[in-house]
Amino acid sequence: MLETAIPNAYQKEKESIYEKNKGDQKGIDYFMKYLDEKNIKRMVCLKNNKEKYKDRLSETAETFAAQPDIMLENYPDVFEGSGGSAHKYPVYTIAPGMYELCKKDKPQWILISWTWSPSSPKDKYMHESIVGNFNFDYVYNFFFDPEKVKGIAYKPKHSPTEKESIVIVEKSETGKKAALDKSTYFFEDFSTTPIGKKPVGWYAKASGAGVQPVVTTIDGISGNWARIEGNTLIPNGLNKPLPTDFTLTYDVIVPENFTWGAKGLVFILAKEKTEGMREAFVRVKLRPGSGGGNGQGELETLFPTGYANGTKYYDVKEFSNNKKINRTQVSIKKKGESLQLFIDGGLVVEHIKGMPADMVFNALSFDMANSDGETEKYFISNIKITRD
Repeated sequence: MLETAIPNAYQKEKESIYEKNKGDQKGIDYFMKYLDEKNIKRMVCLKNNKEKYKDRLSETAETFAAQPDIMLENYPDVFEGSGGSAHKYPVYTIAPGMYELCKKDKPQWILISWTWSPSSPKDKYMHESIVGNFNFDYVYNFFFDPEKVKGIAYKPKHSPTEKESIVIVEKSETGKKAALDKSTYFFEDFSTTPIGKKPVGWYAKASGAGVQPVVTTIDGISGNWARIEGNTLIPNGLNKPLPTDFTLTYDVIVPENFTWGAKGLVFILAKEKTEGMREAFVRVKLRPGSGGGNGQGELETLFPTGYANGTKYYDVKEFSNNKKINRTQVSIKKKGESLQLFIDGGLVVEHIKGMPADMVFNALSFDMANSDGETEKYFISNIKITRD
């Protein structure tokens, strides 16, 4: 707890100052003045954040750093930092009973980890190979249900020599019309991908559990939909950069009983120096509400000083988890310096001076951090970019 950690750290630093400056009152006064000012800033920041988040305790906490610390004097927000981070890390707690179970000789969980950088082609290939081919189920059963693998040697999920041929289906009528429309810069309804396959023309990053994004249909809804279930989709065929002024829209559906508090769908439109290295971006996150309540949305922006920076929160009206089909549409409009965000045609966030008028984007992606349940998935389609 920060309320305990900050005073403890203050006391330790104070003792260190007195120990290192014995007999030097001037030195003690100098360093204590700095320590007191730092401690006051930390406590003020903590107080402000407790007030800011007191009505949002039901939401999953996410931080801007993988290893948060008590140095709150460096950031205005304990969760968002300075508001410029494109990635967030969920905060989890360990059940009290788990501590007792860990005292036994039987393992309670298995950690399999590796490091990689999405900007490195070699690392990305290694990551995809591990996620797509390592037999995690075999390792799990080896420890927790050994009878299932008794006498069975480990084998990867797929043969190293296996190659899957790419099958492309004819475009939908909507896709054909979009291809002939000069105002349409990009359109994707996944109609050229066979059902059950990874989206054709997209880089599909599997989830941590090895689940791939696939194209599917939804009962009662026309067309094909890409299912995102704790994984990532990035278009390979996007012409870069995007037009200076444009409108971008996409449709989202979640199933009935989508878990309240599960991870949101994150859409990022970015200007990258190199692959994965963003120097400016628009980040839209949304997730459904519960029992008919409104969903929650975020618009985070990072642009040069003088333009829109930080996060805006808004309600995603009538986007919940109580219907068989829960659907909404997101629309982003960039014209000159203006940036607007619409949900189902209604304006929810507007930045008159959002970004430089000549700002152009060259990357976009859809991502869900992880999925822990059968209903925790998003379906997207009808992704369209038009020149304005």
